[in-house]
Parts: sequence; C-alpha cells; structure tokens
Amino acid sequence: MKNLLLFCSKLFATVLMILSTNYSIAQCTGCTYTYNGSGGTSFNLAAAEKLCITGNASGLNINYNGANPRVCVASGVVWNADGQNFSNAPIIDVYGTLTLNNANFNSNITFNVMSGGTFNYGRTDFSGNGKFTLNNSGTVNFTTTSQFTVQGNGGQEKTINNLTGGVINATSPSLVQFNQQNAILVNSGTINFKNLENAESNITNNVGGEITIQGTLNNHGDFKNYGKVRGLGTVSPNTFTVGDKGAGFGFKNYSTGIVVFNGNTTFQGYTLNDGIIQINNGNLNITSNPSNNMAGTNGRVIVTNGTSTISNSGACFAGTGMKFCDVNTAGHGFDANANPGCVAGTNYTIDCSLILNLKLIGFDFVKQGADSRLRWIVETDLEQNKFVLQESFDGINYTTFETIVDNKKGLITYLSNPLKKYEGRVFYRMGIFQKDGSLKYSNVLTLDNNSNSIKAYPNPVNKNTIYVAVKSTKQTIINIFSIDGRLLLTKRVEGLKNYVVDLIPNIKGNILVEVINGAEFKKFKILVL
Repeated sequence: MKNLLLFCSKLFATVLMILSTNYSIAQCTGCTYTYNGSGGTSFNLAAAEKLCITGNASGLNINYNGANPRVCVASGVVWNADGQNFSNAPIIDVYGTLTLNNANFNSNITFNVMSGGTFNYGRTDFSGNGKFTLNNSGTVNFTTTSQFTVQGNGGQEKTINNLTGGVINATSPSLVQFNQQNAILVNSGTINFKNLENAESNITNNVGGEITIQGTLNNHGDFKNYGKVRGLGTVSPNTFTVGDKGAGFGFKNYSTGIVVFNGNTTFQGYTLNDGIIQINNGNLNITSNPSNNMAGTNGRVIVTNGTSTISNSGACFAGTGMKFCDVNTAGHGFDANANPGCVAGTNYTIDCSLILNLKLIGFDFVKQGADSRLRWIVETDLEQNKFVLQESFDGINYTTFETIVDNKKGLITYLSNPLKKYEGRVFYRMGIFQKDGSLKYSNVLTLDNNSNSIKAYPNPVNKNTIYVAVKSTKQTIINIFSIDGRLLLTKRVEGLKNYVVDLIPNIKGNILVEVINGAEFKKFKILVL
C-alpha cells in the first residue's frame, strides 16, 4: 500500500509538473517566447517582444534586436544573467531571482523588481551607454565589497526608485557614492548602507522611508529628508558631515524628518532643519558661514552624550521657533560658542522637552511551563511607555498581536501573553514608541516548531498569503484546491526550504493545500478569511 501511494504521488507530481509551467508565467503574461529551464537557449527579441523565463536559467543567448524588448523572470525562478549585452532599451521584470555580476549596458535599461522578487547585483557601478533605472518593490542586494558608484553622465540619469515595501541592502560595499546631479535616489522603503556619500547628486527620503547607515554619512549634494535617517555607529569611523558645495546643495530635514546619528557631526554647509536631529555619543560642530547657517522653522537639535560647539564667528543656529538641547551641559546650551551674536533666547530656545530616550536593554524568549513568552527590559524616563509586539511568517510582513501601555519609569522588565502555537517558523519583533511618536524596532527573534517535516501556515489566513516549509531543497510542488476539489493554483519550486504562496484574489473559505516535496506528500485544510 505504501509503495502504491508513493507511485501515485510521483505520477501525480509528473502531471502537475507539466501543468505548473502555465502557472509559473501567470505573473509574466503576453509572452512571445518561453524558456522553461530546458531546450533552446538562443532568442531573438524584436521590438516589444517578451521572453518569459519560467525555469532556472544561465548562459542564455538573447539578442535584443528591436526597441523595448522585455524579459520576465517568473516567481521561484533564478536567472543568472552574466554576460548579457543589453541593447535597444530593454525592460527586465523580476518576480523571481535575478543575479547579475557582469554585463554590458549598451542603451537605456529598466529593471523592475516586483514584490517577492530579488535582484543580486555584483557590479561596482551602473555605467553604460544610456539611462539606468531600477524600480524596486522587492529586495535588492549590492554584493560587491568594493566601492559602489552611481554616477550620472550628462543627460544619462542613473536612478534608483526604492518603492514602499522595497528593501535595498548595501552593507557589503565599502562605500556607496552617488556622484553628480544625474545620479538620483528616491526612497520610500528601507535602505541599509555601510557608508554613504552624496557627492553633488540628488537623494530624497520620503515619508515612511528609512535610511540606515552603519558608519559615515558624507553629504555635499542635495539631500531631502521627509522620513527617518539613522546612523548606527557600528562601523568606524562613524561621522555625519554636511559639506559646503554652494547654492542648490545642502541637507534639508523637513518637518516629518527625523535624524538620529551616533557619532561626531559637523555642519559646514547649508542645513535646513524643520524636524528633529539628535546626535548620540558624538560631538556637534557648526562651522558654517553666515550664508549657510543651519536654519528652519520649529526645528530641534539634541545632543545627548557629547560636546556642542559653534566654532565659526559667523556661524549660528537660527530660524523661527528653533530649539536646542545639550543634555549633558549645564543650562543645556552650547559648550562653546565663537559667535557672540548667536544666543539663546534670540536666535533659538533652550528646550529639552523632547529627547528620544527610551533605551532597550534586552529582548528574548522565556519558557513558562508549556508556554513561550516574549521578555524585554527597558530603561526609560518617559511619562508613558508604549510597545507593540509583532509576528511574521516570512520575516518581512509583520502583524501586531499585542499592545502594552504603562507609565513606569526606571529599569523595567515586561512579559508578553503566552504566544500562539503555530506550525513552522515564526519571527517576532517589538516596536517601541518614542517620545516623538516614531516607532523603533528591536532585534528579530525566531521560534521554529518542527513537529512535521512539511508545513503550511498560518491557519486561518487573513492576508491571502500562505507559507510552506519543507525539509528538503528538492523540487516542491504546491497545489491549492477548492474544498470541492477544483485546482485553483499550482506552483513548482526548488532550491529552498521555505516558500511564499500568494493566493488568487477573492479566495475565501476553506481550501486544501497539497505539498509534494520529493517523495514526501502532505495535505492541509486551511481557512481563508
């Protein structure tokens, strides 16, 4: 009986392997040609023709013969595009994984990394003959360990648009430099840098965007911040410098902007501050000349653990409703001021009412009998403490499941309610509301429940996404059936042990999820809310 069941499951898998080819290009529609991982590897793309890659591929010989040819990499598929000669303004849509370490850009080119897609880019620049545009809603990894340069040449813009939900990891390059005015970065998602230099280019961090720098931020271009900029101070040297490059350049922190930097900070050039700039564990030095003074409306500068200096006789911290606080200085004014005409009460107000000062000491799991709980320790002097606990099944999309509010002060230990028992891996993090209303996240904890080798979760589903965990990296076939047995969706994947399955919109009620991983076979009944 066991052998018969194994034979049937393998036969069923073979049939589904054929059917799944059609589904794997569901995101890549209007295909002129399809490469499914086997067969011919040479393709000639005329104007507006599309090649859909639905099976793992490398060494494809693609001739981009007509204007705006298109290549689509399907979900679950890996395309190594090394050696490509891109021409005639191609458009590359990435739902799966694209790896590119060497290629020739002979014309304009556009990469669209979709939600769930990954682009691993190993070159040290975007250089080529034409405009380069990267639109990211998924994940982009810059993998070189050398300096990475985004340099605009003449009218050939080199543009990165990191959209909401997009993540760019650029901590491998020793430095990421945006050079010249046609080098453009627009961020509405999350970007992580080791070191960042804005060299006369244009960077905009929108509301909801977050830019994190491990070491140095050197700005002598045009930097507009409406979101959050964080300097972690985890890489040495860790300095923040606003250079003086004259008209049109400067650091502009608007009313929604928050900058928290760990390290020495120097303002030499024009700085507009309508938001909050807080310097932790570093010294502040304002050296600008009168035409480039830090100015703004209702802006705030805070120094928590360092000295503060106005070192130029013409420099000042001035504007309308500007506030300053050096926490460790008597009277909370500047430690040294070389400009007797720039004084508190006239040019700015001493105000320490807003300091981002709730500190997380630790965040971990504790076991209490059969239950697991989250435990965290904070040191706080805020009038009200507010925390949110969040869970995720993919480490990207988080949902709040518990909120804690109290008015305790000092060194406080908290415990969550008992955690729900899910099948498979679950990620947990904690969000700490700061005094300004912003949310700061803890480290991420992982809890893995391995009671079965194959898992499909959560149950019930309320976001139209199912996560499947398997024991082997062998080919996995995932089938979704209606409760009456109609096949709704088929997905064929391999190479990983954890997969994301996005359901067809408007599926509601009970469904059957069938997972075949090599010789293993398992069915699940899941409720979609």
